[in-house]
Amino acid sequence: MISEPIAVIQHGSKLARFARRVGIVVPLGVSEVSFSPDGRLLAAASAEKKVRVWDIASPSVPVQIATVTDRRDKVVTISFSADGRLLAAAGRAKTIKLWDLTNPALPALKAVLAGHRKAVESLAFSPNGRLLATASIDGTAGIWDVSEHSAPMQLASVTDHRSVVTSVAFSPGGHWLATGSLDRTVRIWDVTSPTTLVRTATLEDHDRAVQTISYSPNGHLLAIGSWDYTVSIYEISSGIYSLAGTVAGQDKEILSIAFSPDSKLLAVAGSGKIVRLWSVADPTSPICVGTLAGHRGEIWSVAFSSDGHYLATGGADGKTRLYEISGSAREN
Repeated sequence: MISEPIAVIQHGSKLARFARRVGIVVPLGVSEVSFSPDGRLLAAASAEKKVRVWDIASPSVPVQIATVTDRRDKVVTISFSADGRLLAAAGRAKTIKLWDLTNPALPALKAVLAGHRKAVESLAFSPNGRLLATASIDGTAGIWDVSEHSAPMQLASVTDHRSVVTSVAFSPGGHWLATGSLDRTVRIWDVTSPTTLVRTATLEDHDRAVQTISYSPNGHLLAIGSWDYTVSIYEISSGIYSLAGTVAGQDKEILSIAFSPDSKLLAVAGSGKIVRLWSVADPTSPICVGTLAGHRGEIWSVAFSSDGHYLATGGADGKTRLYEISGSAREN
């Protein structure tokens, strides 16, 4: 289904148009959406124990080319490796599965990673694709060597958090790993030596649980989304994290955030059924430049394509929505 443009917004001094909403129905809700690095594939995970993969070479007419089914697992989180060859998927079954998507139409299971005692909430590949970070309800985060796709090995475990670890994110250079938790903190780890993690900072600026974290692609910012309805934005300089600004004005818990490839826009979504787009060109003073409506329930995941032309969303209403962002929106 292709709709008319759903919003015309003012982005700085230019009009930004968000158009062509494509509805893709997935039963039981879409827990996470993820673009392949080349932008040709869009994957969506759901609690119905499936990951669907679409070819979006023609984004207005996505074509489902594969379904990864795991009869034992309600899939919560997915992540593409930097080269797009691997798709990691995990959820309630406590394990992480690595799927080879060299031929996207025929996903092949390469390995199963076991080590967590409870469900896995978040996954992130390092920029070089050699490491995979995992976050779990068991209160730990894991670091895995996945350079040998068929023989992954756990290298380290983060046990410092006092509650569920909800989110993991590598810095663009791969030097740091951020872990977020229901204990309201984000901890920063030096992963230069992944077998011996060194904590370099603890960020404690939220009143409620941290649900989602994201580094800007240029490596200058870290955004942290919380159940306290706010997103804190930290500037990073020489390894020092300093609170620069706060995205406020959200009326519900923050469940997912994503930076645009140029690091100028931050998409923020959650229980409020809409996506808000914030200009963070000046992180000390974020500006809301528009909203995207359409979902009929909580929005659980947002993701930008690598070229910044598209934003995908997934949520409790069982739909993945794909928004095309015009060239004027990408200029600031």
